[in-house]
Amino acid sequence: MVKRKNMIKDVFRAKVNRCLDLLQTSLKEISALSERVKIEANEYYRLRHQVREAKAAFDEVKKEARRLFGPPPAYAPRDFERKREESLERLRLLVRSEEKEKIIEELFQDELIGRYFDPEEVKKFVEEQFESQKKGKRKLVNFKARLFIEKIKRDLNQAETSINSIKSKVDFG
Repeated sequence: MVKRKNMIKDVFRAKVNRCLDLLQTSLKEISALSERVKIEANEYYRLRHQVREAKAAFDEVKKEARRLFGPPPAYAPRDFERKREESLERLRLLVRSEEKEKIIEELFQDELIGRYFDPEEVKKFVEEQFESQKKGKRKLVNFKARLFIEKIKRDLNQAETSINSIKSKVDFG
């Protein structure tokens, strides 16, 4: 049973990690290429493919997030929600605090957040999203997953915009 627990953890975190890693690498390389006057076609296509790969990885992250945090399936047993919450708690994917400052502290304890986010980015996100995360179908405990998804969305949008902006510099000849 221990292997299964770790496998679940590895699936979500591995997908988030892969996606953010692809995006950070892409954004750095696109930035470097944008400084140049001419870009080789193979460099452009490689980066464009990398951004598309990040988009596919993001689709996998969203699918996994829906599975882990979304509504239970219609056929789920009565104790499904309790067991799922216990699993998410064990995997450290839930936020337990209910105050902004404590949530920020809790988020900084996650190694993946420490790797991809600067402190100001996390503070700003919590400030902006705290109230909306408590409304509707959203739950405050799912703040960590939302932080990952919003960062990926923002970085993916930036990568797609940037890759399109350097297209005019590509030497197709």
